Amino acid sequence: MQKKYHFNITKQDNLRYNFLLSQKRLFSASLMTLAIIGGILALIRYAQGSAPVDALLQGVLLGVAAAALFFASNVLSTYLRINKLYRNKTLTEFSVDFTVDKNGIHSVSDLGETTLLWPNVLFIRETRTAFYVFYEKTRANVMPKGQLSPEDAKELRSALTLYYKKSRASQTPPEKK
Repeated sequence: MQKKYHFNITKQDNLRYNFLLSQKRLFSASLMTLAIIGGILALIRYAQGSAPVDALLQGVLLGVAAAALFFASNVLSTYLRINKLYRNKTLTEFSVDFTVDKNGIHSVSDLGETTLLWPNVLFIRETRTAFYVFYEKTRANVMPKGQLSPEDAKELRSALTLYYKKSRASQTPPEKK
């Protein structure tokens, strides 16, 4: 089975991809901010004579506020960085044709053409808005779902799952008896 899909990769798709990449790291860093700032403030307030419960409550409240501010500033900086790259024409919107078959994903765009073989796919992630086929930890083919009909999205999901699983099964050595 071979199927061709056409996508226009926009600034919105690029923003979603960048937020996807930073999601875990940003969440972890926000939790660390909460723990560090909240803990330090709770200790300071306790050392100043506040009751332990009051000191802890004040520390948690300020920690949550600091974590929220940290999270918001990182989201804003990512948004501004991507917008600047588009303004400077370092990044541009482009169209790409992906052909999915038993060998891999062949892509053709104004930027060139390449084939991503199934054994080189690290993992596939599906979100509410797109399919991401990762071939490196921070590099992926982006396939926005909004540009697919429901039937095409279902077909693409099935093909990605089938071929990816088959490539993984062929790389697994047989069990020793």
